Amino acid sequence: MLKPLKSEDRRKLVFSTLDIETNEDGTYLLGAIYTGGEYLEFTTSSELAQYIVDHGAVYYAHCGVRFDYALLFNELVTISKTCTVSMSGSSGVYMTVDKSELLDSYRLLPASLEKLTKMFCPERAKIKLDCMPWDLSETELREYLRRDCESLYLVVERFYDIIKTRFGQLYAKTLPALAMKIYRYKYQQHDMWGASNSLYKFEKLSYFGGMMYVKPGLYEGVYSYDINSMYPWAMQGEFPIAYHGKWVRQFELDRISIYRVAFKTHGIPYIYSIEDRKLVNEGVGIVCNTTIKYGISRGDSFTLEEGYVYFRTADIFSTFVNDLYSLRLASQAPLNYVIKILLNSLYGKFGQRRESRTISTEPPTEIVGKSRIYEYGGREVFDYVEDKIIQHSMPIIASLITMKARLRLHSFTDSNTIYMDTDSIHSASRRDDIPISSRLGDFKEEVSGVRAVYLGKKLYQIGEVKKAKGIPSHAMSVVSMETMYSPRTFEFDTFPSIVQQLRRDVEFRKEVVSRTINHTLVHAETD
Repeated sequence: MLKPLKSEDRRKLVFSTLDIETNEDGTYLLGAIYTGGEYLEFTTSSELAQYIVDHGAVYYAHCGVRFDYALLFNELVTISKTCTVSMSGSSGVYMTVDKSELLDSYRLLPASLEKLTKMFCPERAKIKLDCMPWDLSETELREYLRRDCESLYLVVERFYDIIKTRFGQLYAKTLPALAMKIYRYKYQQHDMWGASNSLYKFEKLSYFGGMMYVKPGLYEGVYSYDINSMYPWAMQGEFPIAYHGKWVRQFELDRISIYRVAFKTHGIPYIYSIEDRKLVNEGVGIVCNTTIKYGISRGDSFTLEEGYVYFRTADIFSTFVNDLYSLRLASQAPLNYVIKILLNSLYGKFGQRRESRTISTEPPTEIVGKSRIYEYGGREVFDYVEDKIIQHSMPIIASLITMKARLRLHSFTDSNTIYMDTDSIHSASRRDDIPISSRLGDFKEEVSGVRAVYLGKKLYQIGEVKKAKGIPSHAMSVVSMETMYSPRTFEFDTFPSIVQQLRRDVEFRKEVVSRTINHTLVHAETD
């Protein structure tokens, strides 16, 4: 059961920041830790790793799990008693090394360090370079590294100052966890019960992401529109607060309910198939009562297999959403940025899986999914999935929010729609029927009458803006619209993640990878 929080965190967060600079090949060059008062440099990675093991503390590094901690992973595994990586799918979230917690500030503040320092500490903004760090002189490198450590410390400190002033002394390892704490402490009014067994599995099957549609081609005069805070808008209204209800074999569309149906729709798809996990026009899906009513109004058909009707519902988010959105509109950076990311981070926490993946030198007590044992750093490392008690895991809430958001965007599609992604719609002509205002759930016009090319999901250029998921921006910079529309292969540098280091038994070194893109009609894929 999820209960409201009755008190703030008792102890103030004490932390240090950490940063590492590497040579061009990814080998260690220089590292540092800033405690808020003392600045420490480490000329070797072994010295830095040993310090972390010997000094139990909370550390923040920006994109740390993907870079800084990944570089140290081999040595931390080798010299620590216990080294554990908490995972979300294939991505690391944070690490625990003996008594130290290695947190990733990007998981708390999802923006580049350059942008964050401009907002939170412009007097100590990140130093801009006209060369790579390994080309700096020793003096310049040490100044650059120290600035990164000290400015990141200020960013995290001032971020939590804002949280304390506005909501209370609350801390968390990630932004969604912090948003959940704020919600429970300041806004939650009802005890909430998550489902179990068959109903939980039914709800989990219904949970998918946002709208996605692409009509590949090269276009003139394209307009793009973004919805103001799509998911916060969709969080308004009533949601189940308990599993109490009944299984049904008939539609009860005036009550909050979900149904497993065989469906046939027309036009741009808006329902995910639970079989191939894509947006399709015909298949089997689990959808809510609102989706059924929307489809019937369009002439789409649904054949019911089974459904579940919820008896206990309440408007659980509107006060949270309206308070924060009003504050966002009335504030400037960095406060408006903080409010924006908090608004967008709460809903997904309810969709968190109860199965948790962990990588650790400590063997698991119980395994519920796939597991592997690696020989790494001179010892066994276990990669496993286990069940955890997660009080806020209520997939029906997250599922209803994403369904409502998909319908909102889909309701504005027409014959000129050429691209959609979560909260944005691109059109081959101006859309006078789209409501433009600063109100929650209305649209803002982002781009007007420009040239654009679309190849696939998150793979397009509109005006001067290029999007290519999985390809760094510098690799895309040499591509024009005309050449982008032709199949091509991109090569770029990357570094092995912690999982890749384990699977391939490799060290943290620069690698060259390639990706070939071709244009095809893409409806949706789930990551």
